[in-house]
Amino acid sequence: MRKITKEDIQELEIAVNEMQRTLIREGKLRQGSRDAVPGMNSWPALNNNNNPYNAYRFGIAMAGAPESKTDKSGPIGGDFITLSYTDGDEQILKSAAKQMGIKSSKLAATKSKESDDVHKTSSVAKIKRNKYGV
Repeated sequence: MRKITKEDIQELEIAVNEMQRTLIREGKLRQGSRDAVPGMNSWPALNNNNNPYNAYRFGIAMAGAPESKTDKSGPIGGDFITLSYTDGDEQILKSAAKQMGIKSSKLAATKSKESDDVHKTSSVAKIKRNKYGV
């Protein structure tokens, strides 16, 4: 492995500065890009960095528009949802919540239960054995 020289560091600094200038220069969408994508809109209220759930709900609204009306907050209101299929999952969630100093609200029973209208037996026919048991 070769030793890093002062020249290597200077070249790296030049490359980093050039990358920063490029990123800053591209802070605004270039005209060529705007011309290539007609009808492009920016939705500041749907900023994915602040709350990606709002952008998701907007997508749901677009899927039903214009015929259907969509509730802005949806059934969970944008809350972070977790599922615990096993006791181990539940233990992990409780430990992480304790570390973060946060609490959750239980929305469903701890164990899953099929509703009465769900078929609980397979509709696939059983294998018929011949007289030799094969």
